Amino acid sequence: MLEDMEQALGVTFTSEQRDIIINNYTESARITACAGAGKTSTVVALLYHLIHAGGKSVDNILCTSFTREATKNIERKYVELAHALKSPLKPKFITMDAYCREIIMNHYEVLGFEEQPTIIDAIDTSEHNIRISEVLTDLNVPHSPWQAKYVAELVRFLDSSMIFDETTISNLHKFQKTGFSLEVIKDVRVYQYQTSIYSNSIDLGNLGMYALAIILTKPSIGEELRRKNEILIVDESQDYSLMKLEIAKQIASKVIVCGDIRQQIYSFNGAHRGILSLFDRVYPHCDKFHMTQSFRNPSTISAFANNIIKGAHLVDDAELIGLPDKEGSFKVTTDRVAVVDKVITDLREEYSKLDELGKLQNQYMFLFRNNNSAISLIHKLYTERLPFITNSFVPITKIRGIKDFSALVSLLLDPTDASKLGILKKFVPEFYEENKLFTPVVKMKTVPFYDIRFEYTDSYTNKFMNVCRSAKDRLYSDSFLVFIELMRDFYFRAFYGKYNQLLDWSLDGQIAIAKYVGISTLTLPEIWNQEADKAKFIKESESIGGSLSLFTIHAAKGLEADVVCIIDAEEEIMPSRPRIEQLIAGKYYLEAANQLRDEFNLAYVAATRTRRDLYILYKNELAKVFEGTHNYDVLEEYLTMEFSGDKDVELFVEFVKEANI
Repeated sequence: MLEDMEQALGVTFTSEQRDIIINNYTESARITACAGAGKTSTVVALLYHLIHAGGKSVDNILCTSFTREATKNIERKYVELAHALKSPLKPKFITMDAYCREIIMNHYEVLGFEEQPTIIDAIDTSEHNIRISEVLTDLNVPHSPWQAKYVAELVRFLDSSMIFDETTISNLHKFQKTGFSLEVIKDVRVYQYQTSIYSNSIDLGNLGMYALAIILTKPSIGEELRRKNEILIVDESQDYSLMKLEIAKQIASKVIVCGDIRQQIYSFNGAHRGILSLFDRVYPHCDKFHMTQSFRNPSTISAFANNIIKGAHLVDDAELIGLPDKEGSFKVTTDRVAVVDKVITDLREEYSKLDELGKLQNQYMFLFRNNNSAISLIHKLYTERLPFITNSFVPITKIRGIKDFSALVSLLLDPTDASKLGILKKFVPEFYEENKLFTPVVKMKTVPFYDIRFEYTDSYTNKFMNVCRSAKDRLYSDSFLVFIELMRDFYFRAFYGKYNQLLDWSLDGQIAIAKYVGISTLTLPEIWNQEADKAKFIKESESIGGSLSLFTIHAAKGLEADVVCIIDAEEEIMPSRPRIEQLIAGKYYLEAANQLRDEFNLAYVAATRTRRDLYILYKNELAKVFEGTHNYDVLEEYLTMEFSGDKDVELFVEFVKEANI
């Protein structure tokens, strides 16, 4: 059977893969699959072997992955294998969120829902902040808009991570920023939980919480599920939260997890850094397997990636083994222009031979830590009219900081529009808590906001209004940069001086990028038109396809290319120096260590995307994570620590009991 599967999948299994595929799985199991080690093919072959040689019924097997796309990919590959081997048998493929939805819809009455609840599939951050503000108001808790934002961020993180231990919560910077007591945060969580039941609706992000609450409230449901689900296979298990691990334990007799802790890059979304030790604690007799042979990377790249990840002090010490006979180029350089120009030249040469060869010979990928890094590159490709695919196009007028100046211009172009007045709080300190002009502008309708007579408490406000009055007639003649410099002092005094840590990059850094896009010579209306045309070009490029892609490192996980270029591999950015230093200053060492560890993992993921050539590009100082080290000695001992999660399941049960009263 192994040979038949190899032929159908077009692979040759290693001895490590064969051991995984033919195991009879009398116990749960943990499989570590290094980058490029053929994880998907192995999981698919394992499934097929369980059903066709292991005597397992398709009705008793579940297979899940982290996202719908990843789950569909495994399902598609399994169907192709089964079709090639002429088998009609197929197990159930489903995301954990979708399975939790099924549990809720089948047992909603356990928690007091009167009928099947509505699942709210999308809720943006601003809307969630508003809802939390309404909760605080209902609880008679005075608060500012910023406090509501911080509470919303905290509650979202706590719920997705299933953190209920007060000691853990009190030591989180996210909690300290709210300025509220543990009791207030607990009241918000209980109230929000109850409100969902009263309103008969559940946010998509909270499906796991309500499904687990159902199972723990009525244990017979879990018993029934475990009888039905003899085996649960979890792909991308490194991204599991404590909550999802507990759900897996409750719904299946045996759990087989497959993933790579080196590629855990979603801790901000609840992924538990101690998921391996937690799994071993839940399943002390589990079988353990490793897949270490990469079918993607040259040995030089694998050795480089192994050195990166040593700095993260991970529990699992299996090292990635590259292909010794595979040639590849590896270069760390500050000459970004030369590398980008080389890629463009090579691509143009390939396009010129497309008719002759019938297809492009190489795939190229640019990776970066955040969207700001891609702005100048996207602009260059746009001006060169070179097709590319990206998930990271952000118009220059939409990045934080620049976006605020753009919004002010938009208001000046229509100074009687009360709906746009909110931006004034970023430029006028006395408007921060309350926009005093909203009601007068609505009443007077045709009078520009800067011409309304009002007794301001701050003389700086009058100065700002005078500048607005003089600037309004120059918006179609002066460059956008001139306007930014005109308003910069107001912005700094009202907002940036206090809240600059909220920006991904410094304002100076954003202006430098914006200059590349043309703010020194173009008016803002001209830039709006340019960015709209750029968006149109990108959409057309995606429909054409091609061999050049630009992705954030997070989005590139699971992807590969012949040539990979990591841009802005700066110590200032990986990790974000202001954020790490802020956490260290507040003595939130474990949180800072978690963020630092994520950066090691991101560097590892980025480096292992290449099939041949790897370029690491930086300007000032290469990020230490690419050398397997860091500059934060105080965090070294915390890199091996983790949130235990020991109390959280027990406390969650108490939370559900209290909330259900």
